Amino acid sequence: MNQAVYNRGIISLWESAFGDSEEFITAFLQEFATVDNSLFQQNEEGEIQAMAFFPQFTIGNDIDGEYLYALAVDKKSRNKGIARSLVSQRIKDSSSMLMITIPSPYVLQEWYNAQFSFSPMNEINIVTPTGFDLGTGEYSENKAMIRILDLERYLTYYAEHNKEVNMILSVNDGLIKTNCGQYQINGGTVTKSAINSFSPTIDVSNVYRYASIKIESLLIK
Repeated sequence: MNQAVYNRGIISLWESAFGDSEEFITAFLQEFATVDNSLFQQNEEGEIQAMAFFPQFTIGNDIDGEYLYALAVDKKSRNKGIARSLVSQRIKDSSSMLMITIPSPYVLQEWYNAQFSFSPMNEINIVTPTGFDLGTGEYSENKAMIRILDLERYLTYYAEHNKEVNMILSVNDGLIKTNCGQYQINGGTVTKSAINSFSPTIDVSNVYRYASIKIESLLIK
């Protein structure tokens, strides 16, 4: 499949899923899509049946992440686990601290939580170098969700900025096994050990509830 046909497949799926204009889609692809941050799945005929984009972002100097955007599956290919497979693999492969998304529509929050252990957070601003809007168009509707990818690094950042906190979290992560463990936060430091079989555990999606970092905006690279 040549590049023009491939791009037409992306545009067609995007238009069907989100209703955006071809001008908007083309501008996004030119400005943000790269080989490294774009995932696609094709059917036997080579047609694009699923896509997702993960442009990199930073928060200050210490936090890096991926912004999950435009996850879509062709209507004929839905309910087959394709979207779950695409995002799960990216979560497992990423070396970033966080993944953030704004579910569209908002009612998909429960699905993102159940499938990938995303947690609800506050509204956020999405800042891009050219002012391109990667949110909903309305700040009040930018109801984001967060997925912690590197839990030890996340909790270390949290501890350093909340030195008064003293707590123990026993965490299970069904997608990233290296996140599983018992984390003791005390005086600005984090110590990780194996989970005590007698300790109650929480899913990684619940960590943000106990150890939240204030995030008001993302700077997309």
